[in-house]
Amino acid sequence: MGVTAKEMVEYFKRFPEDSEFQGAVVNTEKRKGYAIESATMLTDCEEPTMFVEIGEAHDLPEEGEETDEA
Repeated sequence: MGVTAKEMVEYFKRFPEDSEFQGAVVNTEKRKGYAIESATMLTDCEEPTMFVEIGEAHDLPEEGEETDEA
């Protein structure tokens, strides 16, 4: 992924501790997005690891296209 644990800690320090994590899974070449059904932080790995279960694919909006998401 190219991100160190230290970088993640520093990033997360910017947010209140009770903030809910948001994420996005996308394939930019195919312009597809995938709903995140669940995410679990694995605790028995040598490196920080998150298991993400994704749902159905949907088309990403074209560049400049309006979306109804805030």
